[in-house]
Amino acid sequence: MLEHFVLRAPRSARLYVVRDLPDLMWASYNFWCDGTNELLCEREQWAKQGVHYRSPEHFDAVLQAARFPGTKTFLNAKAPETMSTFYRGSLHFHDALATSGTVLTLANEEMAANVTAVWSKISTYVGKELGVALAPHGGLEEFAGVRVNAGGGEKGAKKVSEAGNFKKGVYPISGNREVLKETVEYIKESWAEDCKYTSERSGWNYCT
Repeated sequence: MLEHFVLRAPRSARLYVVRDLPDLMWASYNFWCDGTNELLCEREQWAKQGVHYRSPEHFDAVLQAARFPGTKTFLNAKAPETMSTFYRGSLHFHDALATSGTVLTLANEEMAANVTAVWSKISTYVGKELGVALAPHGGLEEFAGVRVNAGGGEKGAKKVSEAGNFKKGVYPISGNREVLKETVEYIKESWAEDCKYTSERSGWNYCT
């Protein structure tokens, strides 16, 4: 998680972005190559269409296998006990490092829906944490109109697509098919308690 990217500056404003867990896990499964269980994983560890197999059925199968202790699990196929505290542990870790004792938790979905409101939250938080007034961000309108590193066959920070052309939750590597409904229900059931906590922290309702 984000522990690997902790800022070492003595005074910094910490921002933590959360995302709907079924959406995040399905995206991660399609995005990353599993160097432990798959061959031909190159340095960037990205799954490649035509090389690595992905499907909604396989994703459900590896998740079900992760239920059992000691099972050789697939990358990003989390066990139920891991999903039950998915964000809480990392948020507590960053809270302890924040000046105010609370890291600002932002919902990825709100960034897509209303980036201006998110910037307002960031500006207020930075003012409280650091006593610094942020200037209005001149690129918000442009940012709101695109999606970066989201879907499609290309990957990385240079992968930019128009927001209107972006279809959430489908990926060429898995045949542009959506994740199975029963898989989503299983993840949501496992994530239930942490989902409530994450919703409270971010102000975005993930539990409906």
